[in-house]
Amino acid sequence: DACIITLPVSVLASNDIQFTPNLPAAYTKALQALKLGSYKKLAVQVKSMPNEILDNVNYYLYNDNPKGIWQVYRLNFYPKNVLVVHASGDFAAQLDEMEDTDVFELFKACFSNAYSVTNIFTGKFSITNWSKNNYALGAYSYTAPFGFDGNDTTAVNARKQMAKPLLKRVYFAGEAYHLKAYGTLHGASIDGQEAADNAIRNLEDATSTLQTNHV
Repeated sequence: DACIITLPVSVLASNDIQFTPNLPAAYTKALQALKLGSYKKLAVQVKSMPNEILDNVNYYLYNDNPKGIWQVYRLNFYPKNVLVVHASGDFAAQLDEMEDTDVFELFKACFSNAYSVTNIFTGKFSITNWSKNNYALGAYSYTAPFGFDGNDTTAVNARKQMAKPLLKRVYFAGEAYHLKAYGTLHGASIDGQEAADNAIRNLEDATSTLQTNHV
């Protein structure tokens, strides 16, 4: 048998998931270096779009309290009255502590002030809060500095370590372990497929070895 674990690194590191026997130290240490950051996304509907907002162009609005930057854009394949909004880092972490309606009101005030508009929002919006989701506990992965030893390669090698099969039976898969596409949906998909391929390959090798030994 083989097991592929696709839980986010933050959930694995939270100790809510128990392994018997415990994971080897190399894995638990790697999980201390791999973190999930805060990232917030909003989709908001407007009654009319300001003329300054062009399709497929990023706009950045400064928010004073809490301090941070809203990234705003309109995609040409979305409905014409929908704005997509991003926030990241410490700013997103602070927003995650707020009620969704308060976050929407905060953005609405910032946007309205920046473009000198009033009453253009319909009140309809969709918003993420991955940091408060117990099955995610964060958004996208990053590697945190580990200790104070400049020669400690834990953080640098954390993704590689977690991608190693455990006893050729337990496989960890997800965006956090893809070296070139971490933080992306396609990275998660590719890494999951690679883990499944490796599991099948190792099971076939084990079956072939067993049959050979019985001959």
